[in-house]
Amino acid sequence: MSHSHIPSTFISNTANGIGSYICQLKRLTLIMCKSHGSSRGIREFIEKDLIQFTKLNPGIAVYIQIGRHQPPKIIGEFLNGNKQKIDIANHDSEEIKKLTNFMRTRSGDKIEFGLLLRTRNFSKKIPKQCIVMKQI
Repeated sequence: MSHSHIPSTFISNTANGIGSYICQLKRLTLIMCKSHGSSRGIREFIEKDLIQFTKLNPGIAVYIQIGRHQPPKIIGEFLNGNKQKIDIANHDSEEIKKLTNFMRTRSGDKIEFGLLLRTRNFSKKIPKQCIVMKQI
């Protein structure tokens, strides 16, 4: 079966230095409503966990936008210019804490579903799994 009809790309290497780590998330924007019920989790996160998050991650600018009757969401802006939005309506503060840590550890590259990822690494040796499968 040919994969010629599936778009493909190479996985980009992050230029993160040797022996050092640079967080790729530069700005985290929390959008919420003061009174809407679906924003209750983000309000709890701001009261309980946001100060600890900012102390642990001083390189990330955190902005809070209050929008009237808007669904809550997290917007992450990365060093490569990409943005990612996550809708967090009716999520509790623990789930929002996990999502902010997820955004913090992302590289910012867009991963498209249905995209065949290729690597530049190759080997001339046949993997042992292939040999075992051929014998069966």
